[in-house]
Amino acid sequence: FPNPSTGKFHLEAVTLKGSDMKIYNSLGSVVYESILNSGSADIDMSNSPKGIYFIRMNSNDVSADKKVIIH
Repeated sequence: FPNPSTGKFHLEAVTLKGSDMKIYNSLGSVVYESILNSGSADIDMSNSPKGIYFIRMNSNDVSADKKVIIH
């Protein structure tokens, strides 16, 4: 949250603590990646172009996807 945002947002995925997190642009290129050690993260993509981005989190055999809009 917030979604849509200006590029700064908070991601919370307590059930995916320690997960690998990647953010992809609309062309499928990875533009940001990190490990969610605490299950949450503050992400700053305010220097990224406006548009739709996709977040993918993977932890063992569990994964989650989310769409984020930067305006």
